[in-house]
Amino acid sequence: MQIFFREPANVEGKTYKLTCTITSEVAGDITIVGNVITLVAGENNIELTVGQGGASSFALQCGNVQTGTVIEANTISISNLTFTEI
Repeated sequence: MQIFFREPANVEGKTYKLTCTITSEVAGDITIVGNVITLVAGENNIELTVGQGGASSFALQCGNVQTGTVIEANTISISNLTFTEI
């Protein structure tokens, strides 16, 4: 599964601190804006530095795009998604 989101306030070419909370029923790797994140089962606080490129501000793939592995099927929730210009 993939999720893409464009933050309307983000300006192309600027850099942002992306923060969010991801809750997963199982541990495993996901990829957010090209960064592989290893989730634990339960709540995960995420903080990344990202650049605003083309269409998406937030891109999540349920797996490790570098190795081709996917996280086990489960329920994942994303909350408190914010972008702060740096």
